[in-house]
Amino acid sequence: MHSGLTRFALTLTCVFAAVGTEASDHWAFQPVIRPGVPTVPGAAWASGALDHFVLAKLRKNGMHPARSADRRILIRRVTLDLTGLPPTPGEVDAFVAADSPGAYRRLVELVLASPRFGERWGRHWLDVARYADTKGYLAGNQARLFTHSYTYRDYVIEAFNADLPYDRFIIEQLAADKLELGDDKQPLAAMGFLTLGRRFLNNPHDIIDDRIDVVTRGMMGLTVGCARCHDHKYDPIPMADY
Repeated sequence: MHSGLTRFALTLTCVFAAVGTEASDHWAFQPVIRPGVPTVPGAAWASGALDHFVLAKLRKNGMHPARSADRRILIRRVTLDLTGLPPTPGEVDAFVAADSPGAYRRLVELVLASPRFGERWGRHWLDVARYADTKGYLAGNQARLFTHSYTYRDYVIEAFNADLPYDRFIIEQLAADKLELGDDKQPLAAMGFLTLGRRFLNNPHDIIDDRIDVVTRGMMGLTVGCARCHDHKYDPIPMADY
């Protein structure tokens, strides 16, 4: 597994060398650098470092922060954002009545611990993985259901709910079958990331192309599939490297 990933990284390095510095100097290929927190007037409004960046942008555009939301609005925002569902009337009443300073933090922790959190946010990764329960482009009487596809869906939901580290989340989807899993074989369901694509009438070249596409677009932000037929027009991927 590691040797394959290493070769892939070396290939990208060679690509950058081949296309010159114009592509490799693009902001998208630069390492993430933590910026300094801006100092702005009225910083007492900020409750954390992120708010300083928001406030700086507001000040730059001659704008002011909106007034704080009341508790009924706040609990609706939290539950809808994190679970996609509105709070129950009882939950609203309990939060409105809570007067302790840690009530909001406890609310967020409670909603994050809900199984609905993984269902709400896992679906966004399932879109990246082009997940579906059924197949399209079928001929004759072929079965339309992806057999056991739900195991990958459930894996993703559980990964979000269990706060699985991102590096482990990626590794399991690329190479769970190469890991020493012991008695727990559940991570094997992660391989659905690669295997739930179209079969293209069992054309192996198209199947491989689909997997290259989902890996590079989903995990690297590169549309490498374009280089199957020609040098990429705007990403630094020549056809020879594809």
